[in-house]
Amino acid sequence: MAEKNSIELGNVAFTDQGDWISDYNYIDENNQAINGYDANDLVHTEKGVFLSLEDNNTTNPNENVEKWRSWLNVQAIIDEVSKHPQRVGLNGNWEKWDVAKQSYVDTEIAARGGIFYPSFDIDGNDLVIDDGNSMIVDRFVMDGNELSIIL
Repeated sequence: MAEKNSIELGNVAFTDQGDWISDYNYIDENNQAINGYDANDLVHTEKGVFLSLEDNNTTNPNENVEKWRSWLNVQAIIDEVSKHPQRVGLNGNWEKWDVAKQSYVDTEIAARGGIFYPSFDIDGNDLVIDDGNSMIVDRFVMDGNELSIIL
């Protein structure tokens, strides 16, 4: 029995192609052949994930909204995410749209290019470059007293 805040699911039928199986059947625990999906079974199609609302459901979830409930509408998620592209947050990290939260979330990935404000210092006779781990230091070459940048 499901708890008050949980959802009890039946068989979950995801295929490697994402196609709903039109002639789905299985052998139950009593060795009986069962045709169609049972109530609370989940199936996946190219349009989303659907929950069967009745036993022996042989209808196509893409075509029958009376016998299936949309569980996850893939196209709606694609449309929503495309309206909310990744952006640079106030802390300098990339932010991405979180569909469940309906807001941008920090990815904890710095939004920076290959050059990230290198700083130079002289330590005795050595030139010290601090590039914030951006790998720009590999583009500086010291040849005698001449500093060159490789582009």
